[in-house]
Amino acid sequence: MFILYPKSSVISWGRTGLLMDISQVLASMNISIITMNAKTDKNNDIVWTLLTFDVVSAGQLDNIIKSMRKIRGVTRAYRINV
Repeated sequence: MFILYPKSSVISWGRTGLLMDISQVLASMNISIITMNAKTDKNNDIVWTLLTFDVVSAGQLDNIIKSMRKIRGVTRAYRINV
């Protein structure tokens, strides 16, 4: 079995508990976070979160992205092609 390490971005409105919610979504799917970096634009109250995590299939990645989009305040969640 191959393990993939895709990079994903989540763009959302800033709020308390956002990173916890992202972490809980991944933990509930038994996904290990490799890296997580968040940057805030305080003028516009927007947060960009860049994540790397381990997945075993493209289907699993699709499910993760769909789950991220359901988090309160998230406006976009997508895979970054590098």
